[in-house]
Amino acid sequence: MGTIEVDGPHHQKRSLRTKRDRQWRESGIVHIERILVEETSADAELDALIQQFLTRLSVFR
Repeated sequence: MGTIEVDGPHHQKRSLRTKRDRQWRESGIVHIERILVEETSADAELDALIQQFLTRLSVFR
């Protein structure tokens, strides 16, 4: 299992991200991918990021 989190300007507090990442891992989420909101402006770029994420997840099967 994995999750993608889109980080925007409000994601500046690293301690909150670390705590949330730990909670996700303790819940069984194996892979956490963070992408910047700026990387999601073009559909083709977003599609490529999602495809890369899914490819990495398939390694854990």
